[in-house]
Amino acid sequence: MTHQLGWLLFFVALIVSVCIHEAGHFVMAKRFGMKATQFFAGFGPTLWSFQRGETEYGVKAIPAGGFVKIIGMTDLEEIAPEDESRAFYRQAGWKRTIVLAAGSFMHFVIALVLIWMGLLLVGTTKTSLTLTSVGCVKAQVSDTCSTATPAPAQAAGLLPGDTLISYDGVKLTSWDQFSQTVQAHGLAPATVQYERDGVLKTVTMTPATVTDSTTGKALLLANGKPAPKIGVSSVKTTTYNALTAIPVTFSTFGSGVSQTVTGVTKLPDQISRAFDKGRTAANSPASVVGVGKIAGDALASGSFADRVAGFLGIVAALNLFVGLFNLLPLLPLDGGHIAILWFEGARSRLARLFHRPDPGRVDIVKLTPALYAVLILIVGLSVTLLAADIVNPIANPF
Repeated sequence: MTHQLGWLLFFVALIVSVCIHEAGHFVMAKRFGMKATQFFAGFGPTLWSFQRGETEYGVKAIPAGGFVKIIGMTDLEEIAPEDESRAFYRQAGWKRTIVLAAGSFMHFVIALVLIWMGLLLVGTTKTSLTLTSVGCVKAQVSDTCSTATPAPAQAAGLLPGDTLISYDGVKLTSWDQFSQTVQAHGLAPATVQYERDGVLKTVTMTPATVTDSTTGKALLLANGKPAPKIGVSSVKTTTYNALTAIPVTFSTFGSGVSQTVTGVTKLPDQISRAFDKGRTAANSPASVVGVGKIAGDALASGSFADRVAGFLGIVAALNLFVGLFNLLPLLPLDGGHIAILWFEGARSRLARLFHRPDPGRVDIVKLTPALYAVLILIVGLSVTLLAADIVNPIANPF
């Protein structure tokens, strides 16, 4: 499957996700009796539409998202007298909160479903210091074994079932730490201690370099140095059925939330590295173009199941990020509207507590400068990452 087709499928998945987001707002608004007059995919001139009941459904010319129009969302629109009782602002605070949060909720549902599907396709993998295979040096995880590149570990006599103890004098505690130790040591000869059948053994080997099957160039680390490989792996795969995958799905979703929140806190530092040599998906954020490239890479290499699962994982991660980002208490995000709604409710309760007049709704017009500031920040970030994805694209992680 070509990278271009993968990018196209990602673009379609993105548009569908946005439309499902808007459907969340729409369905809950209708459920609570609010009046929704429009539900469109896209923006700009209308290409096609139809009327059903009080709502116009259709497609617009610019495929950049979608929208639903709910009467009474802002103070700036005129509302017909007969629609006053159904206006958004007339509804109970908890109903408005649910309608506003429904968009992000649908992103979370999408992420959960895609994670579940990925688990059914390829399961989960777990690494340890006990080797499951020896003798294959690969540029990317999904590559087939390269017979042209010598495998240092195999030449040194390591076998599946051996447990790594130390590398170049560094005691090993996990597979990730082992990988980091090999990368830090580089291409120089290293002494490796391992255990076989309860007996400690020591060998010396020199890591090899490999060529990235996608670019045809030497595989590099984030620091620009050649990636050292010794030709070992330790991956145990667990498969699931439709029921056993459910708890793992929620566990994976929880880990994704934690990683996303952690990633957002590192965003300022990561943006500064967007133009650095050796940029990767792990050390730099990406624009929609960059994520689309990664999705295309996922669909371009490996087995069919691995391709599909990798693609689903990327779309799931994007939906998880969008859902969380949309809940930030900043206008024009839904989280900003929820924050204002809760502020209005708290202010009204305090007024009643002190027997004072209800101060009413917040004047959105006065918050316009803050809204513009957030928009400028989002647009600036998007343009910066787009430029980075064009002149310094993220390396293929698959």
